[in-house]
Amino acid sequence: MARVRSSNNGSMVGMVVFGVASFIFLLLSIILYSQTGKYQQDASAAAAELNQVINAGEKGSATLAEVQAREGGGTLVGKLLAEVESLRNQVQSLQGQVLTQTNKLEGAETALMGQSEAAATAQAGYVEAQKSKADLEAALRTEVDGLSGKVQAVSAENQRLNGLIDEQIAGLDSSSRRLFDEKQKQLDELARQLADASNENGALKDAVDALRGTVVESPAVTLPDARVVTVNNQEQKVFLDIGREDGLRLGMAFNVFDPDDLVKISDQAGQGKAIVEIINVDTDKSVGRIVSSQPRVRVTEGDALINVVYDPNRTFSFHFFGQFDLDYDGKTEARDLERIEAIVARSGGVLADALSFDTDYLVLGSEPAYPSKPDDELDLVKISAYRVALENFQAYQDLLGTAQGLGIPVLNQSRFLDLVGYFER
Repeated sequence: MARVRSSNNGSMVGMVVFGVASFIFLLLSIILYSQTGKYQQDASAAAAELNQVINAGEKGSATLAEVQAREGGGTLVGKLLAEVESLRNQVQSLQGQVLTQTNKLEGAETALMGQSEAAATAQAGYVEAQKSKADLEAALRTEVDGLSGKVQAVSAENQRLNGLIDEQIAGLDSSSRRLFDEKQKQLDELARQLADASNENGALKDAVDALRGTVVESPAVTLPDARVVTVNNQEQKVFLDIGREDGLRLGMAFNVFDPDDLVKISDQAGQGKAIVEIINVDTDKSVGRIVSSQPRVRVTEGDALINVVYDPNRTFSFHFFGQFDLDYDGKTEARDLERIEAIVARSGGVLADALSFDTDYLVLGSEPAYPSKPDDELDLVKISAYRVALENFQAYQDLLGTAQGLGIPVLNQSRFLDLVGYFER
């Protein structure tokens, strides 16, 4: 567009310049023609004067050239003849100049016509460019209007879905509330029976151990944090018996176990059958979304939900050491440890800088291998890397021994992720 405007302006300037030049040439031509006529009149007057001076005899028997030759340059006739010849030469010179200026004027007119045609072409191009621009603007405006309509439709649909969810949560009538309370009572009774059975089982084990003369330390177990009250299998949602009063927050995840499962902290093979993420929290109840589950396994009423970090009555502390690989791609990254620590913080736990008696869990990453000492002890780079690897190996073993001495449960990466209900978002 800028080039078209520049060409159009250049053409207009050229037309103006050539118009001015044409006017100047025309004015010079008029002046030259006027001078030519004046010189011709002077020549005619001189010839008439000469004719009057030359006597009749001379006029009849001699030409002007002969008279000029006879009189020479000193007489009046000679001067008149010289003036006539000079005027004749000036007339011829002026005629040549007029012819030259006429040719230049014709050339200027031809160039001006060329510039006019170029200006017309540029004007046509400018008009076409303006039309193309208008067409593009119209097409773009139509596309923007279409996208705006789609955005408004999506926003309206989102509001509608949010309204349905709110109605589903807030629209529990008295019969639904009674059903929820009945299920809650059943779950409380099951929890009491499970606690009694666990206590009875412990007493029996103690009696058996006493009869055997040995005492075997019972492995650490974790009790359910919540129970499933109802299940909506069509929408893959579960309704739970804990809520905001229990310190529950949106985004927390839980591992789902069968109602009668006894979840052992150190059981590396123990794994839940599904993972639930909290998507809505009320005062004393909540809604979770089933984000993953084992094949051919369904979440049912009464199932237990466990997150080893979450506890409404206390805060657990964790100490992490080693390298972690959350993607299980064989590549450990520093950001994986940051992601694990974020899970602990989001679930209400705290991070311990060092292992101590107050630490609840020790979570270890990949166990480092014992490094081989380099053959070349003068290679400072290899010696430095060897020392770092040896220090990591020794620190790993020292932490493991300290945790065993203090009775602190030790979890590897997989077990820890299972107990907190980790899943790829």
